[in-house]
Amino acid sequence: MNKYEFDIIKDKAEAFNYSSFTYIEYEDVANYDLMIDNSAIILLLGYNYESKCYEYIWAANMVDALISSLNHEKSFFLSFIPDEWVGILEKSGFHIRNAWHDYFLYNLDNIIIKNNNATDYLKLSEVNEASRLTMECMGQSRGFTGQTPQWFINWLANDNEIKNTAVLVERTADGTIYGILCVGTYGHDTDKGPVVWIRELAVKPDFQNKGIARKLISQALAYGKEKGAQKAFLAVDEDNKNAIHLYKSIGFTAGVEKSEITMIKHN
Repeated sequence: MNKYEFDIIKDKAEAFNYSSFTYIEYEDVANYDLMIDNSAIILLLGYNYESKCYEYIWAANMVDALISSLNHEKSFFLSFIPDEWVGILEKSGFHIRNAWHDYFLYNLDNIIIKNNNATDYLKLSEVNEASRLTMECMGQSRGFTGQTPQWFINWLANDNEIKNTAVLVERTADGTIYGILCVGTYGHDTDKGPVVWIRELAVKPDFQNKGIARKLISQALAYGKEKGAQKAFLAVDEDNKNAIHLYKSIGFTAGVEKSEITMIKHN
């Protein structure tokens, strides 16, 4: 599938009541295959390397049309599932992989920009170490699968709509990384101003519950404010109560939009 074909398919998907195409770009699915394209459903299928699982990108009006069209011998997942479809899909063998909910810190006025020398950043030569750290945390929260070295390379490339991308790190005296947080800014051209995006927060198990996550978030907020951010955003699985408690204690509040539900089926 080339970009021209993808753009046509994505335009068609807009006519459906429900779709996971909304935030998909061609680069995300360049190696995916078009399985179905008709008046009832559109389906792309491919391997999602970030999630380490096959994925259907879909658009449909009826859940029955979606269920009847899914046919894959290996495990696969679906994103952006409507709330009213969850129970029906569960009866068909799916379960919720994660339900990402948006949280915002609407004002950064109290965030102090500190000396940059106090903040440490991941080097490109350290992406393998960062990847291994995230893999150590895999499964500690629902839907967290860790990230590949290539994912970190792509994040640090800073060549997409997310600007000022960086990975903040905490390390031991001998240089071993035990905490990371990926950060970037977006929305620079909007009336409301830039937003600092906090994501991929991971701390080695032996270093957890020692304030490392809170320290990294504070550094990320200061980093974002320095880059012109007016507020902060992060997404957390609604089942991750410990993380939500931490974010709320810092001042984040839940957005009004419903959670983004991803469901998986193991074959």
